[in-house]
Amino acid sequence: MQGWLAATEGDLGRATTILAPMLDSAAEARSFWPWWPGWMAVFYDIGTAAGETKFAQQAVEIAEIGAERNPGVCSFEGLALNLRGRADNDLAVIARSAEVLASSPRPALQAVGAFTYGRALLRSGDREAALIQLDRSWDLYNAMRERVGRDGVEAIMRQAGARRTKWAQAAARPTTGWEALTDAEQRVAMLIAAGHTNKSAASTLGISVNTVGTHLRAVFAKLDVQSRVQLTNTLHAAEIRPDPQGVGGTWHAGSVNLDLRLTWSELLGKRVELPERVGAHQHRPAPLQSWPHQWC
Repeated sequence: MQGWLAATEGDLGRATTILAPMLDSAAEARSFWPWWPGWMAVFYDIGTAAGETKFAQQAVEIAEIGAERNPGVCSFEGLALNLRGRADNDLAVIARSAEVLASSPRPALQAVGAFTYGRALLRSGDREAALIQLDRSWDLYNAMRERVGRDGVEAIMRQAGARRTKWAQAAARPTTGWEALTDAEQRVAMLIAAGHTNKSAASTLGISVNTVGTHLRAVFAKLDVQSRVQLTNTLHAAEIRPDPQGVGGTWHAGSVNLDLRLTWSELLGKRVELPERVGAHQHRPAPLQSWPHQWC
């Protein structure tokens, strides 16, 4: 968590220093964390943005081990291909990644595949084909109401000289509902819904208690709730998972444009039930644990 937060603050050198021991021990880890689809994508992006080639390469290799140990699970296979294609600058591998991820039931992963392929096509000079992929990625992010990913795709398309009327329509922030909240208000809302007091939320976010109170009043008004219980129920009804760390949202590091933009819930795999373990060591999952096929 500390490494991820350091990256979001733009301190990529500190992030890689904190996270490097986790990568070094990942292959022997007796926990599930290295094999959650998306984690190695985040590590790869942090390493690449920091200029730490070895760190990024380790992330690619671990993603490939995960795919090898989970044959037929498109999330593992697609993300491993995605990272390998990017690391080797191999357009054919990136194209295959987009094809595999397009079969995923998870729109965020479909968007990742199309976005990465679109950028690679732009670099190769095939603007027409690139814009088809980027349009698809934008539409997926927009359907998920995932602003950071959508805006990142739009920025790349604008650089390529593209313009779309749908962008202006999507840019208008609604006045009520979850999408009406600013990023700061969403973080406060998730902390309060997870059981934090104003004081503990302020400590977690590094802001004042008064600022938390200001954000919370805005949250109550925009969501039309009058209590913390109603706030929690509203988030639950909308399938917005309260985050006790207040870091829900999309990974991005300052001005760094990342190829993989997955929501925090996607990265943590919160919607995936771990496979049941049998035998005498249920409390100690074996390394390289296979995952259930609802990931594909």
